[in-house]
Order: sequence, then C-alpha cells, then structure tokens
Amino acid sequence: MVVLPHKPLTYSHTQKQPTMNTILNEAQLMEGIHSVNPSIVPAENPYSRWDMESNKSIIELKSRRTHYNTLMIERAKWVALRTEAKTSNKGAYYIVSTPEGIWMFNTEFEPEWEERYLPSHTDFRSHNKRKIVGFYHINDGERVFQLENFFNTQND
Repeated sequence: MVVLPHKPLTYSHTQKQPTMNTILNEAQLMEGIHSVNPSIVPAENPYSRWDMESNKSIIELKSRRTHYNTLMIERAKWVALRTEAKTSNKGAYYIVSTPEGIWMFNTEFEPEWEERYLPSHTDFRSHNKRKIVGFYHINDGERVFQLENFFNTQND
C-alpha cells in the first residue's frame, strides 16, 4: 500500500482556512494541494483522465455539494487511473471534497461495481446514461478536514 506522508500547511492571517461545511470546488482543491506541495501540478494534458500529477502520483479530484458516506467513482475513471499507475509506476489517488471534509482514497483498492442510470454531465442539464460506478466508504479513506492536514509527497 502506498502511503503519502503529511506536512502541515501554514496560512497567512489573511487567508481563509477551509472548515467543515465549506464547499471547495475542484480548482480550490487543486490550488490547496499545489500550495502544500508545488511538485504536484495540474495534469500535463488537460484532456487526461486525472487532474493532477507529480513524479510519484496521479490524482483525480472531485468536489461534491452534498455529503454522502459513500463516494462514487466511475469505473472508466478508476480503470484509467489504475492503468496509468501501473504503466508509470506511480501511486493513483482519488480525492473528494464534500461539505463535511476531504477524503483521500488509494485506488489500489477496487470498489464493488454496479450499474446506474445517471446524468451524463454533473453541472449541465443532460440526459441520463448507463454508467458503471463504484463507491468508496469514507471509513476506508483518509479524512482531512482542513488543507493544513493534507498530504505532501516527499521531494518528488
């Protein structure tokens, strides 16, 4: 199992700290991760199946407006992460922000899959389509409420 070490993030007195019930969008989550470790950057290819990368990891980010105890990942996304992780010899992580916190999941652990009919796009009016999805239970991830408790990879 790949484990990412932790390093505190210090805030200036003018910088608002995320707290419980804060809804972070993916751009804010990405900015927070990059501020903790500048070597973790947006994916080189803007059309890749993950959002961030470093020499040691690839990361998919999701921001949810509602908190659930099980957090959904599409199978196609999970397969892309695992395939790249094996090809590039990197760790692959799924990081989800909800109003109640941030959870990080190691994608080495495969969720159970099920078929659901879901909107084809989250933020747009769209038709439902068949998707294969899995769920990570929050108890199986690492919970971090604030970015100062977020991970930092070692000098990669």
